Amino acid sequence: MAGQTPSVTILFITRNRMDDLRRAVQSALSQDIECEILVLDDASTDATVAMMRSEFPSVSLVEAQQPLGVCAQRNRGALLAKGEIIVSIDDDAEFSTPHIVRQTLADFRHPRVAAVWIPYKDIRISPELKSPTPPEPGDWVVASFVGTACAFRRDLFLRMGGYQELLFRETEERELCVHFLNFGYVTLLGSADVILHYMSPVRDAGRNRMWQRRNDVCHAIWNVPFPDLLYHLPGTILNGLRFGLTHDCLPQTISGYFRAIPLVWRTRHLRHPISSKIYRLARRLNRNKVLSLNEVCQELGPMGEWQGSGSGPQPKQFPDTDLSGNISARGSNP
Repeated sequence: MAGQTPSVTILFITRNRMDDLRRAVQSALSQDIECEILVLDDASTDATVAMMRSEFPSVSLVEAQQPLGVCAQRNRGALLAKGEIIVSIDDDAEFSTPHIVRQTLADFRHPRVAAVWIPYKDIRISPELKSPTPPEPGDWVVASFVGTACAFRRDLFLRMGGYQELLFRETEERELCVHFLNFGYVTLLGSADVILHYMSPVRDAGRNRMWQRRNDVCHAIWNVPFPDLLYHLPGTILNGLRFGLTHDCLPQTISGYFRAIPLVWRTRHLRHPISSKIYRLARRLNRNKVLSLNEVCQELGPMGEWQGSGSGPQPKQFPDTDLSGNISARGSNP
């Protein structure tokens, strides 16, 4: 992508948030760089589809006949997208300025950058920026991004297999980003203007905690090498139980751990441990929040080569079914 501006797709996954989506799409259309805008509707039962067709006829819209979940829909969106870079934000978020996509593209100038954490604020909760604060200006690597506001190289996302759909929700970004790291790529802390996130007040926090604890175990079993797994997994479980006790969600925590048992057994073929060196680097990123890009690059293996056991995750490919059958409009937007 050196020397030319890469093509971009702005991706929205939506379900029953018609008014939020309208605001989000309007902000995407205001960007000062040409973008494809792709909306995947996850079987909404409100008037979302009718609103999109009447108010935004130039925007690409894909309908699902039944809910697939956010991980599956984001993978589907990546398969359908035309852009080399995919900018993905929640349907209840918006671009605060017309410059964010262009600014985010600049964050991909280093070939090691696979994904970018775009700065955002949960403005209904706090005015504070939801991203780590680096000690000084520069290029800083983070352990993962947040799906609320992120961007990634489409080809690398698909090479990693996309989001692990068995996780359904919670921690799928961490799973993806540790695979980026083990293949020699990084997630960069973005420098763009802020995404505004109007977090919906209707959220099942307890159920989300259950998914988090279940997925913590799956992530460890699938990725952590021996002998590190022997202390990582017990520590993860104890930390989760401690969190459950102090945040009044112990039943959901325990439920998540019990749900993990049959899942990790059924998916034992998905165990592709990362290298011990990359595992230690990932731990440092989690502990320090940010590390300089130059420092991290010195510890990475060759770009595109899996470090560790096996061959790593399998590339995401088009399934036999026609994903484009329900597209109501295609093409880049003015």
